Amino acid sequence: MAIGRRQLLTSVALTALAAPLLAKGAATRASAAVGAPVAAGSGPLFMQVVAHEDDDILFMNPDLSNALANGTPSVTVFVTAGNITGDCAGSSCDGPAGDSVRTWNRQMGAINAYSRMTGVGDTDPSTDEVGHWTAEVCWVAGKQVERYVLKDRPVHLIFLNLHDMGLAGLLDGGTGTTIVPKGSLLSGPSTYTAADVVEVLRQLMVTYQPTVLRAQDELPDSRYAGDHSDHVTAAKFAGQAASQYGGALIQVNYRDYNITDSPANLDPATAGVKGLFVSEYASHDHGGGWETAWYSRMYYRWSRGTSWAGLNQDGRPQVFVVRAGALYTYWRQADGTWGGPARMADPGGRLAPGIAVGTNADGRMEIFARRLTDHHIISLPQGTPNGWWWNSWADHGNPNAGLGNADQVGVPAVAAS
Repeated sequence: MAIGRRQLLTSVALTALAAPLLAKGAATRASAAVGAPVAAGSGPLFMQVVAHEDDDILFMNPDLSNALANGTPSVTVFVTAGNITGDCAGSSCDGPAGDSVRTWNRQMGAINAYSRMTGVGDTDPSTDEVGHWTAEVCWVAGKQVERYVLKDRPVHLIFLNLHDMGLAGLLDGGTGTTIVPKGSLLSGPSTYTAADVVEVLRQLMVTYQPTVLRAQDELPDSRYAGDHSDHVTAAKFAGQAASQYGGALIQVNYRDYNITDSPANLDPATAGVKGLFVSEYASHDHGGGWETAWYSRMYYRWSRGTSWAGLNQDGRPQVFVVRAGALYTYWRQADGTWGGPARMADPGGRLAPGIAVGTNADGRMEIFARRLTDHHIISLPQGTPNGWWWNSWADHGNPNAGLGNADQVGVPAVAAS
């Protein structure tokens, strides 16, 4: 199968060492350095950033599996080792040795699930599929990470291996050390601060140049059941990295545990296939404790709305999109070609993806958005009909100010009056 976009398997900067083929059932081993820009290319590339090795399978499917089945290049970054669960038996499970085994098993679960989703593995969850992959150690922002590359497919899995249930402590100013999985090529653990995690993610974005970033829910709706602190924190790290990266990627956030508070929205056949992928993962994590309701649901955190386009006074269309928290625009030019993308005024904080475009009585368009840092509704008006835009946003505050529920505002809607 052709690799396609960016020649993903060879476009990152690699310092290849000897890579002997290991025994059947083991990954090919290599060592690599990540950090040089990706070769020029075009087309989509998905990057997933998740806390644990099953989060993408549970909460981003069927989006994830559909893209993989279509051959779209994909890289998934697992921030924690997931070492609280993962299979382990006997006295070897005590202490650091147990963490090493559980971490390895969670990685192998992810390997099996991705093999099934890409169609290279068999249909027996008890069969390990790691032989389809090449294992590498990579240096990113001064940290060692593990990368598994699916042979002859544009799919990479990257494991940072931070301690499970430890990400919130990093966000609060602490430090964390990584776990070295059983049999890993890593020379030893790395130490991280929150800034280190963000920088590693940012450099991975520079390397892979994703067009779409999938992340978890950094701002769970307070009306619903609570979420895992690692989910929330990993999503915050991903959002910060995307903002610092500066590339015009589309960020899609997915709800996690609280999808059980919403109706099932996947048909039985789709839910069944999703369950098969989970069973592949569960072959190495029998104590995962998943809720079957997760199989029949997938929800985006933010609606993109339907009012993201407008007409200039002369009839030329103009469209708007939030990318990595910033607003960009494209517009039809007088000769019929499209201009853009152009980045618009700094909103003073990352925007929610849902925006609304309205038209004033004098023909000037105006964009309304929700700023995530303070939940304020803000707007950006056009300076003249068919013309320029202001370089600062108007702040309309929050309709729930002082009521203790400032987060309970939705996507703006605009109506003529």
